[in-house]
Amino acid sequence: MTRSDFFHSPSCLARSARSLTTRSTFLRSTPEIPQREPPPADRGSATIWAAALTGLLCLCSATAMTIGGIRAARHQAQLAADMAALTAATRHTWGHPDPCPQARRTALRTGATLITCTLTPDPATPGTIAEVTVSIPLSAPRWLAPLAIPATARAGPAPPHP
Repeated sequence: MTRSDFFHSPSCLARSARSLTTRSTFLRSTPEIPQREPPPADRGSATIWAAALTGLLCLCSATAMTIGGIRAARHQAQLAADMAALTAATRHTWGHPDPCPQARRTALRTGATLITCTLTPDPATPGTIAEVTVSIPLSAPRWLAPLAIPATARAGPAPPHP
C-alpha cells in the first residue's frame, strides 16, 4: 500500500473524522478563559518617579559639590591674601625697600596670583600698611565659565594701646 492509498483509505478517513469530533468536543468542553481587563493608565509610574528622584538627587549632589568647591577656593584665596599681606608688612618693617616681590612669591607658593600690592603710610601708627589682592583660579565643571576667586587683605603694625 502506498502512502497516498493509506491516507485515502476508509479507515484513515474514519480516524480523521473521529479526531475532528473529539477535538471539537474537547474545545467546546474547556472553560472559556476570562479576558483580562486593560491595565490602569498609571501602570509603570513608579519607575518614572524613581528616575525623576534619582535625577534630582544627582543634580542636588552636583550643586552641593560645586558650592563646596567654590567655598574652599574662597578660603584658600583669603589665606593666600593674608599670608602675602603679612609677608609684605613684615619685610617692610625689617627695612626692605620693596617687599612686594616677596609677597608675590608667597602668593605663588599658596597657588594664588598677586594682583595688587600697595604700601601706604598709616597716620595712626608709626608704620606702613600693606594691602594685597590675590586671585585663585577655580577648576570648575566644564559647563561653568572659568572662575577666578579674588581676596584682599591688609596687614601692618598694631595701633598703640592707650
